[in-house]
Amino acid sequence: MMLFRLVGKIVTKILFWREVAIQREALGSLSDELLKDIGITRAEAVREASRPFWDTAPAEDGLYRRGPSAVLKQRTN
Repeated sequence: MMLFRLVGKIVTKILFWREVAIQREALGSLSDELLKDIGITRAEAVREASRPFWDTAPAEDGLYRRGPSAVLKQRTN
């Protein structure tokens, strides 16, 4: 039973990493206009898209830590 649980966790992690890789690739291919719409600069998009799929921790200055309200404040100042 424990073996099945372990295999399930491994498969879940692999699928998660695959989704991360797909999303980062998509982010890297967005136009500047679309990036502006979601409040991300081209530099931020390139930096995020270039991260390896297994690196899922928030970036040092990434949007995960700032949150949407911080991005809005920064854009309006």
